[in-house]
Amino acid sequence: MLADDVTIDQILTALSVIGSVQMDRPARNERTFLDTFDWRVHEAGWSLHHTRDRIGRRLALHDRASGRMRVSAVAETAPRFTADLPTGPLHRALAPVLDVRTLLPLATVRTESTTVRILDTETKTVLRVVVDHDAIADPAVPEPDLGRRARLVAVKGYEPWAKRAGAALAQHLGIEPGPDDLLERAVRATGRHPGDYSSKLRLTLDPALSTGEAATVILGTFLATIEVNRPGARADLDPEFLHDLRVAVRRTRATLKALASVVPEAIRQDVREGFTWLGRATGEARDLDVMVLDLSDAERDAAAQGSDAARELAPLHAHLRLRRAAAYEALDRDLGSPRCQGLLDLWRTALARPWPVPAAIEAGGEAGGETGGEGAIQAGGEAGGEGDGTEPVTGVARARVLAAHRRVTRRGRAITATSAAEDLHDLRKRAKELRYLLECFASLFSRRDVDPIVTELKALQDNLGRFQDHQVQADALRRFADEMVHGAGAPTATLMRMGRLAADQDRASEQARAEFAERFAAFDRPQNHRRFARLFAPAPTPAPAR
Repeated sequence: MLADDVTIDQILTALSVIGSVQMDRPARNERTFLDTFDWRVHEAGWSLHHTRDRIGRRLALHDRASGRMRVSAVAETAPRFTADLPTGPLHRALAPVLDVRTLLPLATVRTESTTVRILDTETKTVLRVVVDHDAIADPAVPEPDLGRRARLVAVKGYEPWAKRAGAALAQHLGIEPGPDDLLERAVRATGRHPGDYSSKLRLTLDPALSTGEAATVILGTFLATIEVNRPGARADLDPEFLHDLRVAVRRTRATLKALASVVPEAIRQDVREGFTWLGRATGEARDLDVMVLDLSDAERDAAAQGSDAARELAPLHAHLRLRRAAAYEALDRDLGSPRCQGLLDLWRTALARPWPVPAAIEAGGEAGGETGGEGAIQAGGEAGGEGDGTEPVTGVARARVLAAHRRVTRRGRAITATSAAEDLHDLRKRAKELRYLLECFASLFSRRDVDPIVTELKALQDNLGRFQDHQVQADALRRFADEMVHGAGAPTATLMRMGRLAADQDRASEQARAEFAERFAAFDRPQNHRRFARLFAPAPTPAPAR
């Protein structure tokens, strides 16, 4: 960055000691930095921007570490999805990174650039020193001016001139080299910063926290995730906003169940019912998201084999688009409803107060803490009660994880080849609860042991999830076929193709069911039980002093 009192004339004077200098007319450009909401491009070590200048409009991908352009392509408009990217190297680089996420405009920067050219004795340009003055284009940004920076752009084969120019600028003006952090400065001016959101749970709990204190940290993290994804889910920006919101709702419900007696009694029932409603309200839209994505994969596979899948499935796509649009309209209404806002406001207020609060405050009707007792145990169901919330969190975490592990083990061992599908669906829910607890409390225990347990649990969940998801999609395809027949009608070829897809889903579900016993046995093996015993067994009680 250049100090405010450094002028172009001073830069010209400093550079004149190494060669002749010539200043070009100022040029202007505008660039919009793009990334997904969860910073996938940034996490890959790149920056992506769409630029408008006198040359034209183009999309450029840069390595953040070196600042060098990796690849660029002509692009009249900024892309949103992978399908919008120009074909070629740019598409090949970004498609695996973006997946289904949309590219969002992070910040638009207008830059006025003054270029000073250094000429050798033959009046050939050997180096360009570019002074950029950057500003955020959004008038709503309170402090749009991002200051000035100088860039040394050496002509190939004349790199030593850049070192000489850098030394001259440092000696005469005190200008030292530094990273080109325009992306970070620009997004910070708009109120964000790189990496400020990730779908991965990043919880670090202090073992000295009480259970009540830890509960507010954990549940507050989930509430923040719900709130930050809510606008994107309502606007249907991409499927991951709704997915992350639903995961945060499920984690909230699992934590409420496990730590029931810590939740203030005055709001416990309302909050539990509210998040149950929110989970159901977001279900149909998510199911249709998954189906649309899976159908697209199936269609690509069929097209690769030279079939007429795209033509035959076009009516189904049209039907799904209508169903999905209706589901997202309902989702928008529910997420924007007074009921949803009231739930989140109530929960935010409750989490802002320390848990537990003296019983006298609780009795007075204000949101406060829970004093425990039989009612709390009953409210928690199988999760049980853990006192009044003043106990150290580590001991309660051990008890909750062991109880959840026993439920998964007991129910998994009871499943046989003749068990009802509902038994496997229920096991999937219990496995999710266990995984959520492990992820919430992981920082309190050895990650070396927790991570392998979570990996095994994810594999079990994946098996159970495939069993259920394929069942759900097979049923949905048959239901949609019936709707299409009784609605505007559907070509026979489309109905036959849908029947084959439903049969494929049935077979995939049966395959997942057949693999369950082996998958559960891997989770239920003695090594994992020893891990649980080592990590989560109650701490030994110290022997009394003699």
